[in-house]
Amino acid sequence: MDVSLISPIVSRNGLPLSDSYILNGYVQSNKKVSKRPGLSLSYQFSAGTGQGMFSMSGVDYAIIGDVIYNIASPYTSYAIPSVTTANLQYQFISNPPYLSSALTVLKSTAGMWTFNGTSITKVTDSNYPVTTTIGIAFLDGTYYVQTPQGLVYGSALADPTTWPSLRVLTVNTLEGQSIAIASNNVQVACFGTQWLTQYYDAGNAAPGTPLSQNFSGSHSIGCASASSIVQMDEFIVFMAQTEHGRSIRILSNSEIAPISNDEINRILDNDNLSLVYAFPLDISGKLFYLLSLGASGITLVYDFTSKLWTYWASGVSGAASPVQLTLSTDGVTVTGVLTNNGFQQGDIIKISGATLAAFNGSFSVSIIDSNTFTYQLNYNSFVIDQYNNFLVDQNGNFLVANTIPSSGGVQGATTVSRYSTTYLSVMASTGANYVLSTTTGAVYQLSTTAYVDANGLIDFQIVTPETMGQDSALKRIGAIEIRGDKVATTGYIRYSDDGYNTWSTYQPVNMLQSRSQTIRCGSTRRRAFQFRNVDNTPLRVQDLVVSVDWTEGGV
Repeated sequence: MDVSLISPIVSRNGLPLSDSYILNGYVQSNKKVSKRPGLSLSYQFSAGTGQGMFSMSGVDYAIIGDVIYNIASPYTSYAIPSVTTANLQYQFISNPPYLSSALTVLKSTAGMWTFNGTSITKVTDSNYPVTTTIGIAFLDGTYYVQTPQGLVYGSALADPTTWPSLRVLTVNTLEGQSIAIASNNVQVACFGTQWLTQYYDAGNAAPGTPLSQNFSGSHSIGCASASSIVQMDEFIVFMAQTEHGRSIRILSNSEIAPISNDEINRILDNDNLSLVYAFPLDISGKLFYLLSLGASGITLVYDFTSKLWTYWASGVSGAASPVQLTLSTDGVTVTGVLTNNGFQQGDIIKISGATLAAFNGSFSVSIIDSNTFTYQLNYNSFVIDQYNNFLVDQNGNFLVANTIPSSGGVQGATTVSRYSTTYLSVMASTGANYVLSTTTGAVYQLSTTAYVDANGLIDFQIVTPETMGQDSALKRIGAIEIRGDKVATTGYIRYSDDGYNTWSTYQPVNMLQSRSQTIRCGSTRRRAFQFRNVDNTPLRVQDLVVSVDWTEGGV
């Protein structure tokens, strides 16, 4: 029987990475699941808080520690003057249609500035509010900001530095606080915790505001996090909230439609929203909405083409610890001893420092006790030479007589570190698929030629829903084969027969073999499968072929 690897996120308890899911992958139009591209370091700027990115006249910029950086040589920097509150996020309006020259208006909740590519100037008009909500809107030549009290201020026409005292309106709201403002095509969208109110340019006479409320575009649906709001092409995506809970919705003109399901909503409801980032990405014409939930330690990703949700995550390598390694007489099994190592069954570890390269790399561990673990040396080539020697190890190294591992103690200053995952630690993007670190001052670029992040491995996982047919018959599984690209990389397969509570030991499979499979897979009535890959290689997988040797009648 064939088991599809297009696995939707399911979370009975609202916790990430429980039940079925795809981690660090997305579904392509050919129904294959592809590992996501890596994040390659583009440039390391001064360490500091990432605060936003924008493009102006074909040039990309990042703001780090209240300094604007050009993301191209010679990486010119421009300090933002007169910042009263440091490290706030910025929002932008670039290249307004009334100007032929470059201009970006940028603002935080504590100020507004203009930037023309060579100089940056703070808006000092006394009528500009001291504190605003997140966001900025632009409509028919006027810039708009909102205060937490629900006042919408408008600039003079085509002049973000001048703010007439009477160009103000009070948002017509229900209860709740104002938290954000954004442009929505030919409307200004004002978000509150319990409402969404939209305004259009009615051409009202000066000196008052030109805006009037669009009642058909106003809704009793609030926004749970201002940082979740992303303007994408002709619509806005945001995390909505009502008395029934949270969801992700699209605001298009005057209509609101949900794009999250109950499973995603449970995850949203379970997060405390203390650390939220959201931004768009385009991968080869596929548009994605990325929502990082720092408290939950995961990034939710919505694919507008497949309309599926997946998880993405950054790899985190723990501290490297000295370890004693011994190779058994089978030439494959390595035993490691590290007191109270804290490893769990199936953890991915990184071994470094061994004299022979075959011992180094990333491996899945089996636990013997609290101090002892084992892993299997992986050989990507299944071809063996006339002397019965493996030709290529998992790192692509050719093995000759003096590099073939032999049993006994492993030589070298060997260390081991454990890999784990956390939310994707970037917070903004530009059209060139640059992304900005939240804390390190690094700018990365999404790379379709690298399948490792600059700060760690990409842990590509697929966990399927429970399957094995509609009946409760006991089935004996002879083999599990993974069908996908034939590339020089190692995958791991394991399974659970008790509703994701316990798992079998990971079995390595060589993806370069004609049949990438593991055999003698026990018996079950219902089973969930997991496939995993952490190598720096591109990979697309299609399905599992599960060979059923025999069945017994159901009960």
